[in-house]
Amino acid sequence: MSQSYGVDLWRDLFVMLGSSATALLGLLFVVLTIHLQTVKEDLDFRLRTRNNSYHLLNVFILSALTLAPVPVMFFGIGVALVCLYGLRLPIVVTWYLYRQDEAVRAHKPLWLGSVITVATAYALGIAGGIALLAGSNHGFALIATTCVVLMVRAVLSSWALMFGAETASAKR
Repeated sequence: MSQSYGVDLWRDLFVMLGSSATALLGLLFVVLTIHLQTVKEDLDFRLRTRNNSYHLLNVFILSALTLAPVPVMFFGIGVALVCLYGLRLPIVVTWYLYRQDEAVRAHKPLWLGSVITVATAYALGIAGGIALLAGSNHGFALIATTCVVLMVRAVLSSWALMFGAETASAKR
C-alpha cells in the first residue's frame, strides 16, 4: 500500500491538531457540565455547543484520516465526505436560528462572520480532498488550513459561550 502523497511531511502537524482537538473537546464538556442548565434551556447555546463539538470532532477525524495508512483515493474521499458533512452544520443550524430567533438576527454581523468562516473552512477541506484525488499534494495544505480554522473558530466560539452561559446563569 503506497502512500505517495507525502504524509511524513505533515505527520507532526496532524498529530498536534488531532491531540489538541480531543483535549479541547474534553474541556468543552467540562464547561458544558458546569453550565448544563443554561445549555439545556437555551436553544442558541445548545446548537452552538453542539456545532463546536462537531467541529472539534471533525478535526480529530481529519487528523486520524491523514495519519491512517490508506490509499490516496480512500483518503481523499474520506476527507471530502467529512467536510461535506461539516458544511451542513453552519448552513442548516444558521437557517433555523435565523428564521426562529430575533436575538440571532440582532447580532447578524458576528453571526454571519462565524458562518462564513466555518463554511469556507469546510469548503477548503472538500477542495483538499478533491486535490488529493487529482494527485496534487496541495490538498494537505488545504486540509491543514481547514483544521486550524475550525480549531480557532471553536475556541473563540467556546470562549464566547462560556461567558454568555455565565451571564445567563447569573441572571437566573
